[in-house]
Amino acid sequence: MAVKHLLIDPAGFDPAAIGHDALRDLYRAWAALPRPTGLPAKADLDPVAIRSCLGNVALAEVELPFRVRYRLVGTGLVRLWGRELTNRYVDEVYPGDIARELLADYARVVGARQPLYTERVFNLVVRRLGYYRLMLPMTWKGLAADIVMLGIFPTSPEIVAADHWRELEEAKAYLAAFPIEPMRPGSSAQAA
Repeated sequence: MAVKHLLIDPAGFDPAAIGHDALRDLYRAWAALPRPTGLPAKADLDPVAIRSCLGNVALAEVELPFRVRYRLVGTGLVRLWGRELTNRYVDEVYPGDIARELLADYARVVGARQPLYTERVFNLVVRRLGYYRLMLPMTWKGLAADIVMLGIFPTSPEIVAADHWRELEEAKAYLAAFPIEPMRPGSSAQAA
């Protein structure tokens, strides 16, 4: 498995370092927002400005004491995961080690008040599988970075649904640690 983490200092950052076109667009839209408190406000975000990636965008609220809840999850991400994630907490969705790593990334983004770009690739027996992720801090209820906009795209463009990756033997072994019921057509999971 190869992982690339890049904590972005927006001053002088070249978006070409982001490995996905739609995430570069997302970064540029975020960077263009006004920042009277040092960070853009969620209220200033125009969904039309990020239409190229809207289905693969989520908004995650950072609560105190520190806990992260997905407030809004795009339909593309729901389809990729195979179930509704809106109003679910990170520690409810992912198992221990993965949740801890992801929560550390959220803490890093809100603590530094800077974006974090990640490329993660799993070199499986027959293919490479992974994702590009961009986490962008914003303000929602005050001056603190209390919401993170994130965009996620698979490294393989043909993977658009959970059953495209969950059926791979390597993915099955990985997921065995935390069985997840697949979403049935026409249904959606309710928030706990």
